[in-house]
Amino acid sequence: MKGYWETVLWRSTPHGAPAAAEKAHEPADAAILERAVSLATEAMHTVALQRRRVRSSEPEDEVFLLRYWADLQFLIVALRRLRRAAELAAKVPAAGVKINRAIATFDAALPMLQKQVNDDIPMNSVCGKADEHTHVANRPND
Repeated sequence: MKGYWETVLWRSTPHGAPAAAEKAHEPADAAILERAVSLATEAMHTVALQRRRVRSSEPEDEVFLLRYWADLQFLIVALRRLRRAAELAAKVPAAGVKINRAIATFDAALPMLQKQVNDDIPMNSVCGKADEHTHVANRPND
């Protein structure tokens, strides 16, 4: 007898079907969409929070002079998380076309978002330590 989560989250396979057995451990489309919606909802609330913080004065501004820039960085992270949630949802065939169009619109509205993320990755290289992201982040086409 299957457990509750196995029934809800995983595709069942017919007995003796080798091709279906390979997909036995893939999450069901409904589970993928549910997770993507959850991640997107969290990211949208975070974007709204960071947008408010960037547009306002905060009590810690007197002590932490770089608070504005820190909040901008958190906004960028939240926007990237929102995009990744959409990428996850786009893996579901029934939703993929519409979501890929939405991702393209998002990318067109924020063309420098990926570059900004890549510019922040090789922080260790400034300190003389190369990391696995340095060569990726510094490519001209990124």
